Amino acid sequence: MVTNSKSFILAASLLFLSSCEDGGFSGIGGGGCDQCVIFVSATGSNGNLGGVSGADGICAADANKPASGTFKALVGAPGVRQGTIGSQIDWVLKPSTQYVRKDGTLIATTDTDGLIQGALTNSISAIAVAGGIMTGLSDNGTPQQHCQSWTSGLVGDGVSLGVAISPDQTAWVNNSASTCNTTTRKIYCVQQ
Repeated sequence: MVTNSKSFILAASLLFLSSCEDGGFSGIGGGGCDQCVIFVSATGSNGNLGGVSGADGICAADANKPASGTFKALVGAPGVRQGTIGSQIDWVLKPSTQYVRKDGTLIATTDTDGLIQGALTNSISAIAVAGGIMTGLSDNGTPQQHCQSWTSGLVGDGVSLGVAISPDQTAWVNNSASTCNTTTRKIYCVQQ
């Protein structure tokens, strides 16, 4: 009789677990992944990504994307995508969520505002990515230097760049600035 009781409890518990799009568990009650993947795009581009929706399209079709899951670009554009506390719009990092590499290595856990405070636990990439990662963000999620909201590939426009191999508090998202015309820059893609 005890075995049946344990089996019932196990079966009932499993009914409350819902699956993430990547096959991981989202926990009791569902509502997104507890551990969501961040990866660096394989696709390189200049700053004209076709707007934020174009950047999301790169993430959705990228060769580095895991086999399943919905991904959006971690890029900033005023009034379109920003993580600024009190004025978040279509922000891709979710509150109190663990983010991992494709191999499961923990990158960081967001705070209750969906921001990463302090240094990363581990860098987003284990290998260096030449040219920097286009983010168009400050370290607090505010859009800055974003290639005219990702519609310009011109030398006269600027872009904020992160360093994928750095766990530094700000370098991963905003280490330097450059022009928007370099055609080999990549973006971060975040599972939703």
